[in-house]
Amino acid sequence: MAGASTSGAPPKRLSTAAQFFEDEDQTGDAEEVTKKSTNEKVVDLLNQASLLPNDTDKVCNLKQVQELIIYKDPELLDNFLDEVIAFQNDRSVDVKKCIIGFMEEACKKDQACLIRVMPCIMHLLQDENVNVQKKIILTFSGLYRCTLQWVSKAKTVTPEMNALWEQVNTAKSGLVQLIDSDNDGVRTHVVKLLEGLTLTLSKKTPESDIPKKQVSDFCLDDVTDSNRLVRVKKLEAEGQNLFLSLVQFQGSPHISSINLMTVMGALTNVAKQRPTFFDQVVQSFEALHVNLPPTLAKSQVSSVRKNLKMQMLALLRHKSSVDFVPQISTLLTDLGASQSEINKATPKDDSRKRKLEEPGTSSKKAKTEPIPEAEADDYDDIGMTPWTDRSALKKQPTATQRQTAIDITAEDLLPKLSVQHVADLVLLSMVMLPDSMPAQFQATYTPIAAAGTDAQIKHISRLLATQLTMAGQGKGIGELKLQAMKKIEPTDPSATPAYDDGGTSPKQLIQTVVGMTTEDPFEQARKMAGFMAPSAPVPRKGGLRQFKLETVTKPLKPDTLDVLTTSIFDRILESDRMAAANHIQDSRTKILASLTSQFGGRMRDMLEEHIFSDIRSRCDLAFSWLYQEYANCQGFNTNNAPGMPVDMASYDECLTRLLKTISEMPDQKDGLFHRLILQAPVITENAMQMIRRYCFIPDRTESGMKTLRDLIMMRPKNRLDFLDLMLTFTSSDRPDIRNPAIETAQRLYENDQLRPNIEVS
Repeated sequence: MAGASTSGAPPKRLSTAAQFFEDEDQTGDAEEVTKKSTNEKVVDLLNQASLLPNDTDKVCNLKQVQELIIYKDPELLDNFLDEVIAFQNDRSVDVKKCIIGFMEEACKKDQACLIRVMPCIMHLLQDENVNVQKKIILTFSGLYRCTLQWVSKAKTVTPEMNALWEQVNTAKSGLVQLIDSDNDGVRTHVVKLLEGLTLTLSKKTPESDIPKKQVSDFCLDDVTDSNRLVRVKKLEAEGQNLFLSLVQFQGSPHISSINLMTVMGALTNVAKQRPTFFDQVVQSFEALHVNLPPTLAKSQVSSVRKNLKMQMLALLRHKSSVDFVPQISTLLTDLGASQSEINKATPKDDSRKRKLEEPGTSSKKAKTEPIPEAEADDYDDIGMTPWTDRSALKKQPTATQRQTAIDITAEDLLPKLSVQHVADLVLLSMVMLPDSMPAQFQATYTPIAAAGTDAQIKHISRLLATQLTMAGQGKGIGELKLQAMKKIEPTDPSATPAYDDGGTSPKQLIQTVVGMTTEDPFEQARKMAGFMAPSAPVPRKGGLRQFKLETVTKPLKPDTLDVLTTSIFDRILESDRMAAANHIQDSRTKILASLTSQFGGRMRDMLEEHIFSDIRSRCDLAFSWLYQEYANCQGFNTNNAPGMPVDMASYDECLTRLLKTISEMPDQKDGLFHRLILQAPVITENAMQMIRRYCFIPDRTESGMKTLRDLIMMRPKNRLDFLDLMLTFTSSDRPDIRNPAIETAQRLYENDQLRPNIEVS
């Protein structure tokens, strides 16, 4: 009974305090077990990933590791960072891309990881696979932002931070240079990188339109000058240079349609989020509108114009577009936008005023600023790009700072666009119009809705100014170059020029629109040491070398060049049937005549042989050759220098060769000799001798006399020379020549104008 009562005794009751401490111990034990299980799971996943042969499974394991040590238990990140990064040496491209993404997320979670991650990024940047390069380009913008945030907020700068900052700047310089890569996809990714770096290295304004996902992104507003490693002015100057790289890339003549639309979207995003660049973006779109790349196909031109219209409408909806409404509206009209679309996208003045008055940190001066008067002044300057800053915290720029090269040239052209001058320009241009309408013009042409109005005239002056500025001409280029030369350079090497908030320096303004070469902003970074080796010893791989044709080709020997030229010319000669089938006989004839008259030599013999092998069907080629020789001798060729003396030697040789060969032909039923003499632009002395010889041929005396008679009647300038030649035949000792000549002279004597000359002779 006792044993039974003992075994069935109720459990011992604990006090409330004892129960609390017992529960706390159990909770701590559970956390340790969970942490230990997570640690073991990560180890197991990494071991499996190192042994799995399938790349997809390996990437899946690494993704699970990333989820565990970055998001679930960040305390494990420091323990397993090196083990995960070691997979950068894997042969699989997908694994490398996964590791690059892991390194980006790790740095965002713990910025101290940058010191261990950046050498690996520098190593992977030299990978031969272009997809790895693209992944690095996509992630570098976030890594640069994390580095800048970590370094700028550090109270003391350590040597590790200094080395990290140099590495990041070196990598940035190398990636920016990839804008000239041969790979079209790489250039597209670099454009997005330049967009991100420009936004990071610039300041926001009260009018900045920031997307919700990027509201908390780090930028120069969060950087102070208290850190000796980073300087706000210097970083801001780098951001402006990166923006100029975007503008210059958009103006490249051989840019692809995909890259063009990508850079247009990037510039629009920059203008919306950083209104300080708004005016330059509008000008770059104006320049693009009148200078579309010539390599675009008809369908690509249409797509680019639609995209440009969409970007301009997006800019018009922005609060900062009030100063540029006339320019944007005119450009949208040219792109085919309706007036209702423009009115719908145009911001209202009242709403703009309210938004300017909303910020509580604005000064009293900003709240009492007479905005309507400022806007009225802006509308009085339609056609100009006002370099105005609407934020009340900044100083208004001067009139000189507000003007760019396009503005100055447009102002100079505007009073010259009178009705008389425009009519003269139209008449002169009509001479140079092609025979058929070009496909690009047909695809881009839109009727002018407001022709003759002041706004349209100002728009035309800006279009002409843009063309002149792109060509490096115009009054604006000269003035801004002069201003740039007069600008005093800073004496302190560590100092950076103070860029005006409302505009840019004259040197930059010329770069923005013209793309002129100035000092490379990344020159210092290029001269730095090469990429640092990764922490793990891995074999170094050579970087990609761009293929250049001139590096693998040598000039041809003269004999080889002559053989190749002759072969090419012979192929053109033998392509008469193909040209006829494709209806390009006129183009082929012009090419043959131009090549023969320009180079001569063996080509003349080949062309003459080709013509007389079938003279009846190829007589047009003979006439074209003769006319081309005459045009070259008279200086009508654009390659000839003005003022050179006229040399008729090549024309005389061509005419004499043709007349001699025709006169030696046995059959003359078609009267080719007669046609050639009458249609020749000029009758030379050698041609006169050929006529004389032709008349002495027994079977052709009558046709020769007929030719002489027509020349006397139709060529007043050389009438006396032809008449003397014919009268010479009247005294010939050969009756077969004398009798036809006398009959011809009698007929000419009946003409009252010729009678005195015949009597004198």
